[in-house]
Amino acid sequence: MRALLVYNPFATSTSESTRDQIAEKLQTVCELTMQPTTGRNDAIEIARTAGTLGYDIVIGYGGDGTVNELANGLLHQGPNPNGPRLAALPGGNANVFARNLEYSSDPLEAAEQLAQAISSNRTRVVGVGSVSAAEMSRWFLFNAGLGIDAEVLMAMDERRQHGKRASDLAYTLIAGRKLVSALKDRNPNITLRSDAGEVSTPLHFALIINVAPWIYLGSRPLTLSPDATHDKALSVFAPTNMSLLSFSKIVRGIVTNQDLDSNNDVVALADQNDLSFLMQAPTWLQVDGEVLAQVTEVSVSHTKNALTVYA
Repeated sequence: MRALLVYNPFATSTSESTRDQIAEKLQTVCELTMQPTTGRNDAIEIARTAGTLGYDIVIGYGGDGTVNELANGLLHQGPNPNGPRLAALPGGNANVFARNLEYSSDPLEAAEQLAQAISSNRTRVVGVGSVSAAEMSRWFLFNAGLGIDAEVLMAMDERRQHGKRASDLAYTLIAGRKLVSALKDRNPNITLRSDAGEVSTPLHFALIINVAPWIYLGSRPLTLSPDATHDKALSVFAPTNMSLLSFSKIVRGIVTNQDLDSNNDVVALADQNDLSFLMQAPTWLQVDGEVLAQVTEVSVSHTKNALTVYA
């Protein structure tokens, strides 16, 4: 069994020492090659050729962005459940995808779990989401977002560019500021057309969830839609009202992991295969924690049985 460990040397919590210890654990169950990424989207190109080069497994050690890029490389010709298998080890700040597959947030413990999964051939085939806007398209593993969600991630990227470390505290503070700013916004600009053709408007922002939890703050999972699993299509969460009262209800629901379906100020949809969003002004779009671009129109789809992962 040949495996390619693709690591991001600049990710939040990666280190040479940990990488080498991970390699020692994995080399007991597979023939391992290691390759660093050198910049944005580099992992996509690496994963594109993994199958051709004879690799059975592609392992991402970095943040969720690295794992997303590897998935996009493996899926560059469409669903590929019989191609190289994807695995994820936590090396970033949130590490949502790896933790959603029940891997430890500690990279060495996660490497031990992965070695056991490889040894016992413990895999599952998962569905993925995709976004298409203008001439851009991208697969995503666990979530996508329009508006505030992407704006927060944009601000986090700016922190990194200024040499500041990403952290849960920084994320919480930035998200809080963005949400408070949204309380003053009286002009929500997003229109959603659902799988059934129903139109919801106007919306302040939108979160599209492939699998819960949506995100983690420290060890705490935030689950906007408990029904979002690998066996179902997409869930959507989008507020229609950002008054102080509505805002407080939404925050309480998120923090306590309550189902928000009963909140009249929220559009909450489940098991959606095809969605379309139209924005009155350019709005930031993110997938799996990576900000892509500002868009005015985007289509979102779900593809089942797209990728095989170690879980």
